[in-house]
Amino acid sequence: MRILIAWLSACAAVLVSSAPAQTYYPERFDWQRRTPQQMGFNAAALDEAIKFAIANETSNPLDQALTQAQTFGSTEPFNTIIGPMKERGALNGIIVRRGYVVTEWGDTRRVDMTHSVTKTFLSTVIGIAWQKGLIRDLQHRVRDYMPPDVTLFEARARTSFI
Repeated sequence: MRILIAWLSACAAVLVSSAPAQTYYPERFDWQRRTPQQMGFNAAALDEAIKFAIANETSNPLDQALTQAQTFGSTEPFNTIIGPMKERGALNGIIVRRGYVVTEWGDTRRVDMTHSVTKTFLSTVIGIAWQKGLIRDLQHRVRDYMPPDVTLFEARARTSFI
């Protein structure tokens, strides 16, 4: 019985100490900061991970048009760049946990191009649009939802995926 009481007391202590605090929603452009330790990170391990990321930054050129040409060249369909490209900035990053900034490095306010992550954002937006009933049928084409004065990629309009 003493073991059971001790075990229940230990469980209660863990539950009380790990009970989530009131949910924090940061103000726009004014996110509060917490130390790695406050947010349950091993500060030394986190520092090592950041150093590793910086040391292993891509060796691709900063010139995004050149990177695009070297990466995809003529192997991809529709490989012509149709918008402006700019040089990317140095590696940067930010770690946010439960709404608090834990650490950041580099210029995290710089706007840079995104590539593969765009698929994740687009998938999320499509999922939300589907959930809210904004997409009536998954077999519909995107052009069916565009305002009449918007044309999607004239050169590609003949393809079956638009």
